[in-house]
Amino acid sequence: MKYHSKTPEEWEKYDEEKEKKDYIKKMHKRRQRINNMLIIFISILAIALIMVSKYYFPRYNLGFSILLNGISFSIMSEDNYTYPDTLNINVNMFNTKSKPENMKLDSFKFKIYKITKNSSEVFYNFEYPR
Repeated sequence: MKYHSKTPEEWEKYDEEKEKKDYIKKMHKRRQRINNMLIIFISILAIALIMVSKYYFPRYNLGFSILLNGISFSIMSEDNYTYPDTLNINVNMFNTKSKPENMKLDSFKFKIYKITKNSSEVFYNFEYPR
């Protein structure tokens, strides 16, 4: 018997090769889809960590500081103090937000405590306005 195209064995071989190529393409697309999902997940996680880090890790993290509404108040002084010397204490304010902020101080209190083993007492007191 004479065939005008291919023999049935050739068609079977052609179908097997085509299935093999289709399977390889399918696996390649699946791998590419998983890689894309992984990249998207890592990107979303990075964005979330950046957003959270602004709250937990402000730009200015100095010694004795307090953070109120994006304004950091830092107390700068020497660690050791001997009595006859004058106190050299600076209170600095830093804006830790990325946008400008306006602030007005109506009153200000500053106290230094002398701490002993059993008690603490006010050693220095400053109030503005008096």
